[in-house]
Amino acid sequence: TLSDGPGGNLTIIAENLQVTDKGELTSEARLIPNEAIPSGNAGNINVELTGNLLVSKEGKIAVSTTTAGNGGNITISGSNLSLTGGASVTAESFSQSNDAGNAGDISLEGQNSIFIENSTVTTRAQNAVAGDIKLKSENLIQIIDSSIISEVPEGSGSAGRINIDPQFIIVKNSLIDSSANFGDGGDVTFEADAAILIDPFSKIDTSSRFGGSGRINIRAPIQKDLKKEVEKGRFREDLFYRLNVVPVYVPPLRERREDILFIADHFLETMAARNHFEVKQLTRQAREVLFRYSFPGNVRELENTVERAVALTQQSQEIQVWDLCGQSRCPYNGGEPQPGCGFCSDLKGAKEEGRAAMETLAVAREEFERNHIFEILQRTGWSRTTASKVLGLSRKGLWEKCKRYGITRPGDEGSPRDDWGDEE
Repeated sequence: TLSDGPGGNLTIIAENLQVTDKGELTSEARLIPNEAIPSGNAGNINVELTGNLLVSKEGKIAVSTTTAGNGGNITISGSNLSLTGGASVTAESFSQSNDAGNAGDISLEGQNSIFIENSTVTTRAQNAVAGDIKLKSENLIQIIDSSIISEVPEGSGSAGRINIDPQFIIVKNSLIDSSANFGDGGDVTFEADAAILIDPFSKIDTSSRFGGSGRINIRAPIQKDLKKEVEKGRFREDLFYRLNVVPVYVPPLRERREDILFIADHFLETMAARNHFEVKQLTRQAREVLFRYSFPGNVRELENTVERAVALTQQSQEIQVWDLCGQSRCPYNGGEPQPGCGFCSDLKGAKEEGRAAMETLAVAREEFERNHIFEILQRTGWSRTTASKVLGLSRKGLWEKCKRYGITRPGDEGSPRDDWGDEE
């Protein structure tokens, strides 16, 4: 736009996008020389990808304004976002007016990863407020030999906030800068579910020459007692006291079993929304087994268990107890304990210690019935006719129970078959 009106928005919806060889995606609100300063805002740039973004070889995605209007926002989402080889994502406001507009925000969301190498992500303003920068991923964010900047190098404006929120963060030889001149510096926040790795060659700057400095916030869960690590010389004492502002102790799952099923249901709902299918339900016995399991791997083990069970029950809306184990033959399905399975180990340990499982009478009855049917079928050579007579059931009744409990003859897959043994 060259006027007082707003600029148009640029929206790209695609599978993959490449901006390379000095290619540009830009939105501008420009000042015409020798004309009154217009107040038009620059338009937004929105990129929605189901696949990947690659900006390389000095490729550029930018929103800028030299008017009294505000700069537009840049929002990019996809599976993997990569900025390499001098790439830049920029939102700037450089008006000479005392009523200069603010720079826009930048939001990059890579579901699997964000990789930034030898590139820049910048919001910059003059006599105005710089925009916020948010980098978010469900897995990994790597920033190598790069700059993430939200600054006001001149004038009285304040810098924006920088928020980096993945599961793992790796920062090497890079600059994270939210500094200002006369205004306030912005906060820099690192939030990680697993680990934050920042090498000593990287710099984080939230300073201001004449205003207030921003804060550096680090929020990350840890399973070790840092105070004991300091005493053992494995963690720096000065860093411990800098980080230990508001410690929040979250007990492990085994100490708050009342939360296990609520968290499991949350994971089921999240996975259903992510994959666009109906929410699966845990059977009563599956919920009972989850409730009494010790979960040495804590919440992450619970999430992996639920995800595995969902994957194994693609043709069913119910998750059975043996789906949690992930083994085709487990004690809950009439088989033997499987090596490396925590549920099997828990069950074996409970029996050896004589601990009574916290089961309802109905759950205990179902477990006995499943194991008894499986044993009779084995002893009768998997003849449904003979087994049904021994059990006092009709052939159809036996088949229904086998289907209900997921009992199959070794070597068979799927539902119980109609041609077991010596059927007539």
